[in-house]
Amino acid sequence: MDTSPVQPPDTAPPGSGSPAADPWRRWAHKAVVVAGGVVLIGGLHVAKPVLVPVMLAMIFALLLSIVVDMLTRRWLPRWLASALVVLALVLAVGGSLNAVWDPARDWLDTAPATLRTLEAKLRPLTRFIAKVESVSTQAGHMAVPDTIPVETAALPVREVSILDR
Repeated sequence: MDTSPVQPPDTAPPGSGSPAADPWRRWAHKAVVVAGGVVLIGGLHVAKPVLVPVMLAMIFALLLSIVVDMLTRRWLPRWLASALVVLALVLAVGGSLNAVWDPARDWLDTAPATLRTLEAKLRPLTRFIAKVESVSTQAGHMAVPDTIPVETAALPVREVSILDR
């Protein structure tokens, strides 16, 4: 004969591990998950100077390994295929920088004059916007008075009932 106490099916003894038995366990689990997320995000923020170059290197390795694998299938040694891919990448970046360098330098040399011309052309528009802001501020002050006039503050208020009509 079993002499253990009978408990309702929806409750369990404390510490038994069931969710219904220990609401503090669920709360503690959520707190640990949130704290772990905060620590993870903080750690990633602190490690950003190291992680960003490593992640970029991994992405480049994955992308360039396809080309290296194609060249190794053409009976080139892996070291030679890797060297050719890196050389092609350096030449492509260098050529792009060479093509963009002179136009970028010319644009940077003319930027101050261009900005002065742009500022002169936009000056009427900025004056108009300033006037509109001034009018809207004045309208806002007119719509909301700072103080209630004394005459209106002392007026008695009479309640009107529907039955008085």
